[in-house]
Amino acid sequence: MVQFEEYSVSAHYNTLLDLFEAAEEFEKRELEKLVDTQIGNLFVEHGVQSVLGLTLIHRHFSLNDGEKLVNYGAVAYPWDMSEASDDVAREIHPSSWRFTGPSTLAPYEFEYIAGPASPENPLDKPKIQAFLDALGALFQEHNVAHLLGVQRLDTVVNTETGLEFTAERANITLPLKAAGPDGTNAVDALWIFDKDVPTAPNEARVLKMCRKQCIKKCQKQHNGHRKQHTGSSKHT
Repeated sequence: MVQFEEYSVSAHYNTLLDLFEAAEEFEKRELEKLVDTQIGNLFVEHGVQSVLGLTLIHRHFSLNDGEKLVNYGAVAYPWDMSEASDDVAREIHPSSWRFTGPSTLAPYEFEYIAGPASPENPLDKPKIQAFLDALGALFQEHNVAHLLGVQRLDTVVNTETGLEFTAERANITLPLKAAGPDGTNAVDALWIFDKDVPTAPNEARVLKMCRKQCIKKCQKQHNGHRKQHTGSSKHT
């Protein structure tokens, strides 16, 4: 059974690779083959492809002690939890996790979900637990735990293709159709899978239906970046 560590800025977020570092290693090691085959098939075999996506984990910018990167609608921004009321803190939930060990995960990004009841954490379900055990072992075997993680898909408000760019310390998502040439050069950062697609011999029975892609934005700061999402639908 997998265990979950309490979130730590220094241990779980600020240790993430920069986008270009993560993308460079991913490409150099030709890890897309692993995503298309063993990892993608694992999502489908365990029937979790409509619940979780696979992420290229990376750091948008550094966070200060006490901060969490919280998504709300089309904006992700560092929230200082020391200033948050108890009511607000209860409505901030993990949305993305990284493996810190074969059977240990920690959240690194969060979602603000307002409402009378807290959303169910899908990672607590036995089926998801079994999947995460298998995924953690596969990540350890291929030494990719510092590059790949998982994201819950029920917090993805809009699956329309979009471009996310970083301005100062905020990430803002816009429709890709409005991005123009800014959307042509980007790095894949989120994959979801489909079980009902035709396959060629020796090909994975998965399809990358949605991709988050990122490019560095070097205007006001050198550590900004833009993230493109390609693909506009997901299938169960």
